Amino acid sequence: VVCSAVRKSRDAAVALVAELLLQQPTANVLLMTLCTGEASGLAPCPTSERLTEVNVAGSTPAPAAEYVTALSQASGATHTPPSSTSPSSAVVLRVVHCATLGLDHGSPSCPPAPAQTDAALGMGFYSVLHLAQAVDRMGWLRHQVQLWVLTEGLAELPSGGSSSAARPAALRPLNAPLLSASAVLPQEYPTLSFTL
Repeated sequence: VVCSAVRKSRDAAVALVAELLLQQPTANVLLMTLCTGEASGLAPCPTSERLTEVNVAGSTPAPAAEYVTALSQASGATHTPPSSTSPSSAVVLRVVHCATLGLDHGSPSCPPAPAQTDAALGMGFYSVLHLAQAVDRMGWLRHQVQLWVLTEGLAELPSGGSSSAARPAALRPLNAPLLSASAVLPQEYPTLSFTL
């Protein structure tokens, strides 16, 4: 599970980790938090022997090498797939990326500032790209890898015709490059499935 140090992203990741630990009694979970600044007052993760938590600190976007380092440090026997060379092996790795949730994209009436653009692309498109490259460098793409990317504001949903319907959430154009990643990465890595 990959999240950012933004409260909405972190809260979603912690809830997901708690659910995975509860619903998947044999699953081992790795939570990776992308930290680019001070992160205080964020929800703590549940304590479990099956949970490893690492922080990827530094620049946005974090280069693939930083993901490889974090994954290598966290991956013991419990997180590393068996050494089978057959891509059809029953091993399935699931990666959930929610680092774009809650990012500040600015006001809908004016373009985002350069820093907001860099943060959105770094936590979104480049983060997903570098994560896929890192998983490949780790040799995990010998097995089936499912990548789920949770984001917001990619498309405007119809309100259902009700005049009292809540106003839809603002569109987030800076998350749109994730659509390209969802189309291209599975072509580049045939054992990677991408759900957006």
